[in-house]
Amino acid sequence: MISSSQNDDRTSVVALAGRRIDAESAGAQRFPLANVEAVAAALAQTLADLHAIALVSSAACGADLLALKAAQSLSIPAHIVIPYVRDAFKQSSVIDRPAREIWEPLFDDAIGRAAAHGALTNLALKPDDPNAYQAANRAIFDIARRMASERGARPVAIIVWEGAPRPGDDLTARFRQMAEEAGFETKTVPTL
Repeated sequence: MISSSQNDDRTSVVALAGRRIDAESAGAQRFPLANVEAVAAALAQTLADLHAIALVSSAACGADLLALKAAQSLSIPAHIVIPYVRDAFKQSSVIDRPAREIWEPLFDDAIGRAAAHGALTNLALKPDDPNAYQAANRAIFDIARRMASERGARPVAIIVWEGAPRPGDDLTARFRQMAEEAGFETKTVPTL
């Protein structure tokens, strides 16, 4: 089930963030590998329903890469934001989880396409910066807001998660909060 805070047939620019695939040692399930196909299908349907004309996200395994793949299949241009150099990001956010053989080629393809079209933003932060991912989320919103304004589209945030904040610092929950504070319409695509 996909939930929404609003419904509108106008075009949209989508800011997206969400869960990565669960680590093998994960205690609680948030995005099990077995749910990849269902989430991918829901993302494609949501982007189509929103009449998305652009997607802005990062490129981590799980929600980000599935959304980027869906956008490509729907011919929706994508802008990717990464917090630091490509190889370090790939190590820490793409190939460190199960199914590396799925995520690595998706990442390489998405990053290559974005770079070729001038649609890759590298914030050039240090990989050990504790605020790097939060800075990437802010940049995703800034870029999506600017693109929506330039194109006369509505800004929409898609949050891909199970709907329950993790204890401590949960970047997906913070992304959702940022979307609401920024006045973005919000949609949720569940991972469970």
